[in-house]
Parts: sequence; C-alpha cells; structure tokens
Amino acid sequence: MVQLTELAANQTKLDNLVSKGKLNATEVQVIKDKAANATTTLKTLQANSTLVDECNVIAANRQVKAQCSAMKKLVRNAALASNATAMDAFVAKKKLNDTQVTKFKERISEAQTKLQELQSNTTLTDLCAQQKSQKGQDNSGSSTTGAATESSSSTPQQATGAASSLTLQTVFVPALAVVFALLL
Repeated sequence: MVQLTELAANQTKLDNLVSKGKLNATEVQVIKDKAANATTTLKTLQANSTLVDECNVIAANRQVKAQCSAMKKLVRNAALASNATAMDAFVAKKKLNDTQVTKFKERISEAQTKLQELQSNTTLTDLCAQQKSQKGQDNSGSSTTGAATESSSSTPQQATGAASSLTLQTVFVPALAVVFALLL
C-alpha cells in the first residue's frame, strides 16, 4: 500500500510509465483511486503499533538475510582473488581481455573492502552464523545421538525461536493477508 500511494503521488514516474506504453490514462486513474482509498486504511494500519513492530521485525530479518547472502558472495570473490590458479581458470573460461581482467580485479578489490566492512559488524556476523546453523539443522533429516547431545544445551533457545517463527507464519501472515483482502 505504501508503494501504491508513493507511485500515485509521483506524477513524473506515472508520466514515464505512460510514455513507455506500460500504462494508459485509465490505468493511471485507477491507481490514483486505489491510492486514495488505501491512504486511510494505511493510516489505520500504521496506527497499530503491534502491526508496525511486527512488520519492522520482518523487514529487519529480510535485510539481514540479504546482507548475509551478499557477504557469502563477497567471500567467494575474495577467495577467487587469492587463488591465482582459480583466477586464471576463470579468466580463461570467460575469455576476458586485459582490460576486462583489470576491471574485474578492481571490482574484487572493492568487494574485499566491502567484505571487511561487513565482517567488522559482529552483530551481523553472529546473525549470519546463527542463520547458517539453523539452515543446517533444517536440512539435516535425522541426527546422530552425538550431535543431539552436543546441541541439547541450546535447544530451549532454538525452540523459542522456532515457536515465534511458527507463530509469525501461522498467525500473523494470514491475519495480515485477511486485512489486505478486506481492504481490496
């Protein structure tokens, strides 16, 4: 709804979409009408602090996942830069010329700087490690008894996280969908 109201308020963007043939005048008017109706609903939803807090938690989780994914890609690129054999194989595979190789090495250098910046954020690295361990637990079908005893000390915390995740998925998301469906 926020994006809809922002789009309706941005006449330049609407004009650009019309000029590209992606929208016509009737569709622009429909967007503006829906945005006008959505504005009051949006204000009502934004007044609900619990809903706003839950949405902020979801947004923060998505941001952390995106940053962890970016960090994983940057680690891969940094490993490529430090391995001359792999770098030569990559250059040969992609058939890069000298200019492209230089440009690629500059991008890797920038990636290493960005990686160091992300890795200096201990909160982010801890969250990424936690996410990775949870993903590993989700992917393992059956665990051995040794692994079960090793992880037994952290089970209550993981169970709480799983319960809150389950609550979010089974209660909040359908409730939010119902609210949006009623509004449309």
